[in-house]
Formats: sequence, C-alpha cells, structure tokens
Amino acid sequence: RKLVVEVSGSSRPWSAVRKAELNILRRLGFRACTPTAYHLLDRLLSDTLNAPGDRSAVGSEDMEWDNESKMRCSSLACFLLELCVIYDPEALYSSGRPPLLSVVSALLLSLLAHGAPRHYAQMLGEAIHLTESNRSTLTEIAEAMRNRWALEEQKSAVGGKAIVLEKWHRRSGCFDVSVPGAFDLRALTSGIQMPEKSFVPKAQPALMALPTSPKPRRLSGADLSALPTPARRSAGGPGGP
Repeated sequence: RKLVVEVSGSSRPWSAVRKAELNILRRLGFRACTPTAYHLLDRLLSDTLNAPGDRSAVGSEDMEWDNESKMRCSSLACFLLELCVIYDPEALYSSGRPPLLSVVSALLLSLLAHGAPRHYAQMLGEAIHLTESNRSTLTEIAEAMRNRWALEEQKSAVGGKAIVLEKWHRRSGCFDVSVPGAFDLRALTSGIQMPEKSFVPKAQPALMALPTSPKPRRLSGADLSALPTPARRSAGGPGGP
C-alpha cells in the first residue's frame, strides 16, 4: 500500500489502480478462477505444516514442532515468494517454469532457515514430482530468493527502504532467523526423493516402413490386344463373349 502511494504520487490512487489492473488482466486473458502462486503456497502450507506426521517414518524427537514456529515458517515462505515475484520474476518464470516450482522453493528455503524437522521437507516430494524438476533448478530459485532476502536485510540495517521486508515485519513481526549461507543450500532437498527419470520429451521413434504394394506391371502388346473393349465384344473378337 505504501509503495503504491509513493509511486503514484497520490494519497487516493486505488480507483485508478483497480482500473489499470482490470485492463491488464483483460489484455493477458487472465481467468479469475486460475490459482496463482500465492494460492498454491497457501494450499501447500496447509497440506504440509498442518498434516499429521508419520511416526513410522521419522523419529519421535522430530515429530513435535510448535505452532508458533509453523506460523513463522509460513510467514517467511510467503515473504520469500512475494519478494522474488516482485524483484526477480525471471528466476521464477523463465523457460516456462510452473508457478508451483517457486512455491516449493520458497517453502524449502523457509524450512531450511528455521531448522524444521526434515520430514516436513520430505512431504514436499509429491509436489516436486509435479513440477517435473530437479535439484539444480530448485536450488537456483532458492538461491535467487536467498540473495534478495539478504539484500533486503542489508538495506533495512542501514536505514534504507526495504518495502517488502518492512511490510512483513509490520504484519508478522521479525522473522528471528538468519539468512542461510550459500553453502547451506546444499541441504535444501536433503532426504527428498527426486524424480529419477527425465521428463524431457523424447524424440519419437521413426515409424516402421509400411509394406508397399508391388509396382503395377507394364502391359505388353499382347495384353492390350486381349482387353475386352466394346468394339471387340460386338465383333466377337478377342476378349469378347
């Protein structure tokens, strides 16, 4: 809200903003029922952090994670996604990357920063399979988010304008976690079973040659003279009744 007011130069820009947004959506052919990355993140947070754990798969010491930690983790994931959508959309959507890919990366980075029990990250295996992605792509997006997060923290520390960070501080308070180092990202997908096969479309195999009928034999003069033409039928010649 503060950013819009500053950019527009008006204290009441909302009517013009809504009109401009509707025009943009019509031009893009945007359908209101299409889920955005934010909707996908809300669902993934609900399915992951609020899902009952499987005690047969993880140790009992990793099962308990208090609700306050889950809320902080959710807020940081939302912040990371918004930050990268605004400042680094190329990292999220280049080469036709699906929105779910950036959502998974944001949540994995937040789980890593909070030192969450590993089974929460492992529960994202199905979502990762849906993205048809690999470790390097997830790490690349998480690195872009990590760099932008670090830059926002640096700007805020020296009194600069870090509008997105300040917004989330007002909404949820300080995150109380440090930006993970680049070296720490090696553990981003630790313990997650990644897709084994490549989802890149393979070249279609060449079709087997269909059997072809033999070329028609060229008729000789004797063959032509034996053809039953009307004139020959009436004269009782060759080929006639």
